[in-house]
Amino acid sequence: MAAYLRLALLLLPSLALAQQATQDVNNCSCGFYDQNSNNFFTDSTIIYFNETGGVIPSDLIVESFEHKYDYGWNTIYRQGAAVENANVTNDVTARNTTALSLYCDPANNNGVVVGASVRTAREDIFFGSFRSSMRAPRSWERGSTLAMSLKHNLSESWDIDIMNTDNSSWAWVSYLAKGVFPDVWLGTNFTDVDVNNVDLWYYEEYRVDWTRDRIDYYIADTLLHSYTRKINGTLPSTPAPLKWQHYSLGNLYSTQGPPLSQSEANIQWIRIFFNSSVTTKEQQAAFDLKCTVADACLMADNNLRGSSIYAKESLKKWKQTHAKWTVPWVPLIIDIVFLGIFTFVTVKALRRRMTWEKLRLFLGISKRQPKEPEEPTGANTSGSTTDNNSLSGSDAPERNFMGLPRESAYSGLSTPPVYTGTATPAPAYQSPSTSQFPSRMNSKDDLTIEPVPRHGSIQSTMHQGGSQTSFPFYEGTKVSGTTTPISSKDIYSSSNPFSDENKLQDGVPASPVSPIEQVPQVSEKQNASEVKVTPVDAKKPAAGRVIAAQRIDYLAGFISISALLVTLNHFGLTFWAAVIESTVRPHYQSEVWARKTIGTYFLDPLWIGPFLMISTRFLISNYLRTGKLDNMAQKIVSRPFRLLTPVASIALLEYFLMDAGALAWLEYLPSVTWSSWPYTSLVANPGVFLSELIQLAFLIPNAVPQITYHYCTGVLWTIPVQLQGAWQTLIGLIVIKECKTPWKRFCFYAFCIINHWYGLSWGSYYYAGILMADLDITYKYKKWLHARPFVYYPFLLFVIIVALGGFTIDMVTQWTGVQYATVEYGWHPDTTTGLSIYAAGNAVYPDYYIPRLNALITTVSMQLVVEICPTLQKVLSIKLFQWIFPHIFTIYLIHGFIFWSVGSWAMVSFSTYGLPYWLSVLLTAIACYGTLFASLPILTPPIELLGKNMTLSIWEHASQEPVPRQPTTFPFGKELLLARDVDAQKLTVDEKLPIEPEIDSKDDTGKRVSVKVEEI
Repeated sequence: MAAYLRLALLLLPSLALAQQATQDVNNCSCGFYDQNSNNFFTDSTIIYFNETGGVIPSDLIVESFEHKYDYGWNTIYRQGAAVENANVTNDVTARNTTALSLYCDPANNNGVVVGASVRTAREDIFFGSFRSSMRAPRSWERGSTLAMSLKHNLSESWDIDIMNTDNSSWAWVSYLAKGVFPDVWLGTNFTDVDVNNVDLWYYEEYRVDWTRDRIDYYIADTLLHSYTRKINGTLPSTPAPLKWQHYSLGNLYSTQGPPLSQSEANIQWIRIFFNSSVTTKEQQAAFDLKCTVADACLMADNNLRGSSIYAKESLKKWKQTHAKWTVPWVPLIIDIVFLGIFTFVTVKALRRRMTWEKLRLFLGISKRQPKEPEEPTGANTSGSTTDNNSLSGSDAPERNFMGLPRESAYSGLSTPPVYTGTATPAPAYQSPSTSQFPSRMNSKDDLTIEPVPRHGSIQSTMHQGGSQTSFPFYEGTKVSGTTTPISSKDIYSSSNPFSDENKLQDGVPASPVSPIEQVPQVSEKQNASEVKVTPVDAKKPAAGRVIAAQRIDYLAGFISISALLVTLNHFGLTFWAAVIESTVRPHYQSEVWARKTIGTYFLDPLWIGPFLMISTRFLISNYLRTGKLDNMAQKIVSRPFRLLTPVASIALLEYFLMDAGALAWLEYLPSVTWSSWPYTSLVANPGVFLSELIQLAFLIPNAVPQITYHYCTGVLWTIPVQLQGAWQTLIGLIVIKECKTPWKRFCFYAFCIINHWYGLSWGSYYYAGILMADLDITYKYKKWLHARPFVYYPFLLFVIIVALGGFTIDMVTQWTGVQYATVEYGWHPDTTTGLSIYAAGNAVYPDYYIPRLNALITTVSMQLVVEICPTLQKVLSIKLFQWIFPHIFTIYLIHGFIFWSVGSWAMVSFSTYGLPYWLSVLLTAIACYGTLFASLPILTPPIELLGKNMTLSIWEHASQEPVPRQPTTFPFGKELLLARDVDAQKLTVDEKLPIEPEIDSKDDTGKRVSVKVEEI
């Protein structure tokens, strides 16, 4: 006992000396100065937790909260904090060091991870040097983060994070500011810290110096990272409290976790030096007048203790002050006046031109009724010697340079004429690029030209000396041994670029007008003057006429359902991912059962297959029937522009809306839905945006276009697949058409499909689509099957089972855990080694843009079921699907943006109100699909009008003889430039006359000659 008393007496002087050595920071009236960084600040708070008597000082506030949502693309847990998780204790694993212990609990059933959060009572911290001795979360626990941060909002923030991660070898410290993504290059691994005698698993000093021009991050007084205004642009410059938090959000790229048992992190001491945002200009001026750097206390002085005196305003959250708003009367009045003028003129124009019927047609509520064919006015057979291209009567339209009426299919604005009466056609205009366009007619006979209904189409085929002439844009399509022509408007009438026709008739466009009498063919020996083409009474079809076959509405219905199920798959991945992905934590156990039962059949991504296969049928039907290469040329020329124009339009719209902040809620969504699938980012600049659009036209599958990372959902990966597939299909079809022997043709099909599948090419879908179209159009397999019930019903049952089996394979995976897609992927060749992918050791689950065997088989089987089952065809032909069909490409392109903008806002809002998760999803689905369908009548017409007009113009320029080139000085002569320095009075009459342009033409022998305009 006496020994202990003697020891105490010896220690008392030491304790007295230590007490005398400490200095209250309030004695540093001239602030604090750091000699190394040359920083100077006015206020300070210094706390050593071994001196607090086991309690947390009043300078710190222990927080308690539970977030409704949190920020981050991969934040799949929400953050919480409890008062009892922050205590001053002895750290027994570090020699009983007294420290503030912050605990982080495991996640609860609601996806909340309750941790600990302590902040300064002062909220006026405005620049400063912030130093703490901290110990990372324990290495044997799963991932969590001990962070020191200052945050006003997402952009006005900085933090230094100490993360142990799920695997302790990956533990690292991140240096973040302005809410940037936690990339590994913005941090340092524990084993890579180049500081002597530093072990980041124990207590080390972490420091952040925040000034107006830079943010510096230190570990053990060693600078490791910096943000500067010169390099990084703007820096945080808003007052806020300083926080220390121990939390976990389950973010795969940062915190990971959460811990499976309570995890501990510690703070030994806190030393912060800063300025106050509540200091007035007068106070600052008095301080500058009184104090110099030489009068300040040194930040390196470890004897400093306590906190600076502060006013009550320092405890209030800082708010931005705004100047008083006044009404800008002058610009407001100008805007009102011009808005009134615009409104008056617009309403007046709409009132005169728009009727309710036209509005219903525009919105798609009503369908346009076909017009009745007009009665022929008769032919002028008097042997008139007038211009052979003139109309009978006085209403002759203006002619173009080829002699055709401007109001024709040539112009793309009206319908082509129907020639009636008697005629002896002259030799056709046989320019290589315009052989289908008649340029001149024989002047001995007149032709009476009568208009036909806008949607009608008829072809007049005339033979002279074995040559054939068709009117512009006519493509003959044989049906039952007759000829049913189509017009350019029919070609471009589709609202869906995945198909080139809208109204289908056994795979080809069907004319919606009344039947037209068959156009007779003129033999070489037959007198053309005996042939007469006249329209007949549509209400009384006569014998021998072509009766339009039933439209294939069921294909439109099938692709409409496919489009809706693709959107439903994306909706599920965004808002209810546990029904699709086994790796996503479910909100309810029913989600797991749905995934293992019916969910696979309706939410499987293989519903994308019908888009590819059905578009193939639309592309090739006319060529399979007629074998005309002009139809093939039109498809090849127009296909890329028909696809890319709507894509560019919607992508530009999304670019603008994303830049305007339409996706502000999307990064909060994962913390509510627990799905990290939604992700997008704004493109760097418009130049990159244009580059990525161009890339779509030239990218070779299989690959992901860069634009998918700056677009809502990655659906645009199918555009390069569609473009490449169109070329493969159309070129391969020429070869197939030449295989006349059936067994050779089907061997070629088998060869192409198998090799494309083995080479992991989507071409297998396209050749399978050609095969089914060929079976129907050429070999009439459906008629053969329906005539033999004993074959039809077993075959129908077989393809139904195969179709369901393709989905069932994916469902079995949910039960067994065996990834059959990985096994099948391993069979294919590895391009780098020449071995199989499995033998090369690269057998993984294939990416979504890689074709799979079960998807191919399922798509073919579903197509066969739809083609041969009349009951299913009736179901698919209902009006709802027919209304959706013209909009499916718009749905395909825009649904992701609506889900990720309107849907994310709705889902986060409903969850904030405390609604059950299932009800929040249901209400979000109603909001998303309601917005989607409401936007279709607004978005589809303009983008389709733009796409069709552009495509038509490109095809016209590609297929017609160009307008004769005029001289540069037209309509003036060359003397305008050559005789500039000559006195105008000395010019002769001949010199003043303009030089007549010449036109290249051909004589009857085909020899090219030059003809002056006046001769024509």
